[in-house]
Amino acid sequence: MYTADEKILTRLKEYTAQGGTLIATFKTAFANENVKVYPDRQPHILSEVFGMYYQQFTFPENVTLTGFEGSEPEAETFMELLIPDGAEIISAYQHPNWKKYAAVTHHTYERGNAWYIGCMFEEHYLQQMLIKILAQSGINAAAPEKFPVIVREGINAKGEKIRFYLNYSWEEQRVEAADDFEVILGSADSTKREIHLSAWDVCIIKFDK
Repeated sequence: MYTADEKILTRLKEYTAQGGTLIATFKTAFANENVKVYPDRQPHILSEVFGMYYQQFTFPENVTLTGFEGSEPEAETFMELLIPDGAEIISAYQHPNWKKYAAVTHHTYERGNAWYIGCMFEEHYLQQMLIKILAQSGINAAAPEKFPVIVREGINAKGEKIRFYLNYSWEEQRVEAADDFEVILGSADSTKREIHLSAWDVCIIKFDK
């Protein structure tokens, strides 16, 4: 969120303080609503929330990242040199010039948690990290469905759990559902627990109580 007015940033700060989980990427809170760069510590207003700040950024070359399962990803395109100020270092840069700086941090702020991702890296590793972060917040993001199938859930006025399956592609998609369900809209085989999605289709199901 490169441009954001101070009211929005203050709301994010309050949200985290009240127990929320805040995840931000590089250049968040960098400029105001008029695209004027904030003159104080970056990220503006939120440096206390994230427990870190930075004064420099650069373009990575032969920089790898610690803290990931399997092989170490490379920082790509852009990287901020994060200086922890109470935050835990989740990932650091591996490079002679940048090894004292953090790449990803976590900070407990009052009742909430704040994560800051200071560089770009391969999507596979970003997914791995987000799944881990959300799991710590009690959210199971390690779902079998992947893009172009998008899944959303909610509770209707009757207190029933509703799930939406959306196909963002021209190709037919088939997805398995782990639990018994009733079809509200779209095509599915409840006996096989299989969702059928034609091109740009949607299917809505309700879980049996």
